[in-house]
Amino acid sequence: MKQSVHLALCTMYYMVTCITKYVYSQTLTKCIGKIVTQLRRPFSCCVQAACSGKWRFWWLMLAVVCLVPSTASAQVSGGISGTLLDRSTRQPLPFANVLLLRLPDSTLAGNTQTADNGTFALVSVPLGRYVLRAEALGYQTTRRSITLTATTPVLRLGEWLAAPMVVQLDGVVVQGEKAVLVEDLDKKIINVDKDLNSVGGTAADVLQKVPSVAVDENGQVSLRGNTSVTLYLDGKPAPSSLRLDQLPASRLETIEVITNPGARYSAQGAGGIINLVQKKQLKDSWNGEAQVTAGTRDKYSASLNLGRKAGKFNFYSNVNGLNNEFRGSSALQQVATAEGRTTGTDQTGRAVRHQVNKALRLGVDYAWRPEQTLTLTAEFYKNDLHQTNHFATQLTRDTDPTIILQNQNPEVDDLYTMRVGSNYRHTWAAYPGRELTASATYTLDGGTVTTEQRVLDGPASYTRQARRQFLDVTIHLPSAQIDYVHPLDDKRRWGAGVKTDVMVTPGTAEYTVQPVPGAEFIRQEANSYRYHYQQVIPQAYGSYQQKKRPLGLSSGVAS
Repeated sequence: MKQSVHLALCTMYYMVTCITKYVYSQTLTKCIGKIVTQLRRPFSCCVQAACSGKWRFWWLMLAVVCLVPSTASAQVSGGISGTLLDRSTRQPLPFANVLLLRLPDSTLAGNTQTADNGTFALVSVPLGRYVLRAEALGYQTTRRSITLTATTPVLRLGEWLAAPMVVQLDGVVVQGEKAVLVEDLDKKIINVDKDLNSVGGTAADVLQKVPSVAVDENGQVSLRGNTSVTLYLDGKPAPSSLRLDQLPASRLETIEVITNPGARYSAQGAGGIINLVQKKQLKDSWNGEAQVTAGTRDKYSASLNLGRKAGKFNFYSNVNGLNNEFRGSSALQQVATAEGRTTGTDQTGRAVRHQVNKALRLGVDYAWRPEQTLTLTAEFYKNDLHQTNHFATQLTRDTDPTIILQNQNPEVDDLYTMRVGSNYRHTWAAYPGRELTASATYTLDGGTVTTEQRVLDGPASYTRQARRQFLDVTIHLPSAQIDYVHPLDDKRRWGAGVKTDVMVTPGTAEYTVQPVPGAEFIRQEANSYRYHYQQVIPQAYGSYQQKKRPLGLSSGVAS
């Protein structure tokens, strides 16, 4: 028993010695070696005492303490702290990088960042020699030698001063950037170029992201839930054939959303106006853009933009077209009870629509002075539509025999728009926001619309007559307008203007019936007519606008 205890204690002694030599540095090892040498002499006596049981408990406690490394580790780690300040102003330097490099190889031993008040702290740093380096934007790199020993394991640097870096610059250029969305007194302005989401998209894609504006799958625009929205193109009413999903966003400079149109705008824009302002060339050079799009189920479009700026003249042109075919289906089930009898309707439908649009736009700007510009434009739009709806209807009424009908409703539209116009604009560089504009425009809208209703199949009591309605419309729209805007300051302005709109509309509405399939259509005089409508609207108006958070004030008068 005595011999086994002696061997165990000797083994424990050599294990502790080996572990100590591996973990600690040479300096600590020498110190521990001296202590072990002193302890080795009475060791044999202690073993004899342990054999007698008197020292057994204390030897076990010593073994446990030697095997726990936490006490030794705490004795060989230290810390560094301080405050990094500006040498000139003694102000703290926040968010500066503080690096601790181990010597002699300069390997990274630790790093941290200064707080808002310039303080920093590195903890659990092993004892040794280091270089402490501080790096702050706009300041010279600062270094300091650090030595952590067993007697001074924690070092508090106090104030550590960094010298500003002096850089001689040749010049500074300050460049302003437009915001994506700008709130004006009477409208919201979207700078299309600043919207990264518009790259490769269409005008419809840009409008989808504008607050309070929505565009459905058919290109119908609504503003604050109101579909009575008028589209403008470069400050003038856009043609009816204009489709937002076919207008590339790359052609647009800005989009203006006018939620509360003033008297200067036509009455058709009472639900709101969206003005699409197209880009114009600013540098003397040629510029062009071509785009071709192909979609599933026979949907194609193409556009070409070409421009040239030479001195005071800026020429621009655009030609585009689309050829789309749409197919759809519908279903209707309805039950109605009246006067004790129940009627049921079960209807299914199929629709095929073929649309072909063509457009040509030419224009020239002449800026004979930097603040005065004259613009001449000519536009032509053509819209052809062929649509056919097929319906299969089943009618039931109590115990009466079921009625089955087959109907066909074809429609053919042949529409066009031609417009020529001129615009004069005068601004004042010394008075930003002051503007005088004058414009004269002549628009010709016209075309034919033909709709038919045919019964293809049904009971013998149902007539097989085909009914046709033919509309031939021509609209002449000359107009002239002068507007002046005068800002009082950045939040107030007043404006005044005069305008005259003329509309002359001759047209024909013809209603015909085909008695039997294959026969000629016969004009029905009672439902057919010709008309001629003329309207002249002279206007004068004034307005005052003021923006005051969180509300704005807008008032006007027109006669």
